[in-house]
Amino acid sequence: MTGRLLARAALLAVALAALAWIGLGLRAVILNERGTARLEAAAEEGPDAATARSARSLFQRASRANVDPAPELNQASLLLALGRRREAAAVLEPVTRDNPGNIRAWGLLATATAAFDDRRSTRASGRLLTLYGRVQGEPLPRGAVRSASGRRYLIVPGRVNGVVDTSQVIGGNATFVGWATRVPPQGPTEILVVSRGRVVETAVTSRPRPDIAQRFDSPALERTGFDVSVALSRLAGEQDNEPDVYLLGAAGGEASLLSFACDNEPQELGC
Repeated sequence: MTGRLLARAALLAVALAALAWIGLGLRAVILNERGTARLEAAAEEGPDAATARSARSLFQRASRANVDPAPELNQASLLLALGRRREAAAVLEPVTRDNPGNIRAWGLLATATAAFDDRRSTRASGRLLTLYGRVQGEPLPRGAVRSASGRRYLIVPGRVNGVVDTSQVIGGNATFVGWATRVPPQGPTEILVVSRGRVVETAVTSRPRPDIAQRFDSPALERTGFDVSVALSRLAGEQDNEPDVYLLGAAGGEASLLSFACDNEPQELGC
C-alpha cells in the first residue's frame, strides 16, 4: 500500500510540475503579446517614453524562465527603434549564444552593432549568411561585410540586382558566371564570393552582357557580366565537406545577395 501511495504521490508531483511549467509558458506568451500589442497601438506615431517603458517591462517579464527567445528579440527590436543600439546588442549577445541558429537574432545583432562595432557587425553578418544556406535570394536584415580589399559594405536587400547564371566545378576550382548592377546603374559592381560567413574571393563586373542591356533597354548595363573562380578547398562546408557558397553584388557602399538561376545548366553549386 505504501509503495502505491508513493508512486501516486510521485506522479502527482510530476503532474503539478508540468502544470506549473505550462502555466509559466502561457504567462510568458500573454505578456509578450501584451507588449507587442502596446507597440502596435503606437505604431503610427511611434511609442512615447511611457509606452516604451511599459512594453519593455512586459518583454523582460515574459523572458524569465522562458526558453523562447521571442520576448528578448522583441525587446531588442524596441531598443533599436528607440536608437539605443548598445542596449539592444547587450540583449542580443546572450540570445545568439544560446540560440546560434536563430536568423532573426543574428540579423538584429548585425543591425545593432553596425554603427559602433564593425568587427561584431561583420561577424554577425557572416553568421547570418551561413545560416541562410542554400536559400538563395532571401532578403537579409541590414548588416555589414568586408571585401577582400577591406572595403566595408552594408547588406541591404534589393540595392544590387543580379543573377548567378551558372556555377561549375572545373578541376579544383569553382567558377561562377552571371551579371550584377546597382539599382540604378552606377559604375562597376564588385562581386563578393562568401563561404561560411567570410569573403574568400572578389571580382569586378566587366564582361559584355548585351542580353542584359537589351532586356532592360539600358546601354549602361552593357558590361555588367562577371566570371569569377575560387579554389574549391576554400568553400568547404561544416558538414560532409559540402561546398558552402553565396555571392553578393556590392556597389556604392551597399551589398545585396545574388540569386542562383537554378533552372540553368550547369548549376552545380548554390541550388
